[in-house]
Amino acid sequence: MRHKSSFKILKLTLKNTNNKILKSIYNIVVDENYLAIISLLNLKSFKRLLLQIIKSNKIFLFVIKDKEKIVGYSIYSDKPSQIFEDANNLKFIIIINLLIKFKFITILNLIIKFLHIDKVLFSKDKKKFYNKTLNLSYLAIHKKYQSKGIGKYFVKETLKRLKEDYNKKIVTVDTKDPNTKNFYLNKCKFSLLGEKIELFKSTSVFYKKI
Repeated sequence: MRHKSSFKILKLTLKNTNNKILKSIYNIVVDENYLAIISLLNLKSFKRLLLQIIKSNKIFLFVIKDKEKIVGYSIYSDKPSQIFEDANNLKFIIIINLLIKFKFITILNLIIKFLHIDKVLFSKDKKKFYNKTLNLSYLAIHKKYQSKGIGKYFVKETLKRLKEDYNKKIVTVDTKDPNTKNFYLNKCKFSLLGEKIELFKSTSVFYKKI
């Protein structure tokens, strides 16, 4: 494995994106983000969502490459709800994808999220703080490149760019997975903000000053 700094980090735009790149990200999502809603989309719907994300000036999609191979991706949003606000015209397609795969609990959790019931345990100040932060909405590294410091390096460098280029000061991230919680707390030095409520599980919310 080469030194981490030799990996190339790229912010995707319409000019530097093609079907091969979108397919590579889709494969990583399906393999590594299996708990995420976007992993349940078919390839066609996923590509439509990513293209809308790339077009948005409030959402930032990065990839990290080992030579020409995409080995990870991350999506940051101006605020936690930004992706689904920008992809409003795709909500019906997303719901259909979930129904086809019988993901009824996921649909109910989406409703809970849209109604803001998930943050019932947050104080008024925490809700206000959370709703205004940059949100690390999605992140994944190819299995072959995990546990080598690549994910930590990727987060560090993308946050550095977002601070320098877009004046972002605080980032939050939501996660259910115990291993991912450990990654943000111990590797990336995030702090716990609180717990969000969903059916049959809870989601931890972490934050970090950039």
